[in-house]
Amino acid sequence: MVVATPKAVSASTITFTCLTNNSGACSGIDQLFYGTLTVANGQLTVDIFNDGSNGVIAQAYADFPDPQTGLFSLASVSGSATTSYHSGLGNLPGGNTAVPPFDEDFGALADPPAPSNGALNTEYVRFVFNLLNNQTQDDIDGLLADNLLRFALHVQSLEIGEDIPTGGYSEALISQGLCNPDEQACPGQENFVTPEPASMLLLGTGLLVVARARRKKTV
Repeated sequence: MVVATPKAVSASTITFTCLTNNSGACSGIDQLFYGTLTVANGQLTVDIFNDGSNGVIAQAYADFPDPQTGLFSLASVSGSATTSYHSGLGNLPGGNTAVPPFDEDFGALADPPAPSNGALNTEYVRFVFNLLNNQTQDDIDGLLADNLLRFALHVQSLEIGEDIPTGGYSEALISQGLCNPDEQACPGQENFVTPEPASMLLLGTGLLVVARARRKKTV
């Protein structure tokens, strides 16, 4: 009897660049956010990570190319075990300055108060989309490579420099296409493991206490 070996799930990586520069140092934090996109079982899972920033991912948005928006439906939004997100739409700061302007087709909004419930350092926000036209990983990668499928973040409570405004700085970041591991170092690509909310509990009570203390400070 031959037992089929399950095919390994691959993921593609996106990086982000500054859309606004309220802090005067956005280009120093944009490299601390990245996303992974995985197609499996008729769904597209998008995980966007805060990988070292002292800010909070308060909102995340997806912009699908207009002719194809109807080929995707939002199944859920979620995040790490200590985050709380709901689906909704808002206005991405500086979204109209993107080329082309960023159109918020889908959104994940941290439950109020956002600085308390969004993704802190080491945490993530997750979109799950239903693929209504049997799209493959290659199809998604093609949209990313052509910068037709875009994601954006509104990061709040950033503490940069000495003169920090009440509540911290706020910046908007936008994805800049598919990260090609043959040409550049793609964050998270080397040891990619799809995070599960339940598994985040295994990080230990120490990390959770630190995260909760950080949230209380930013409220």
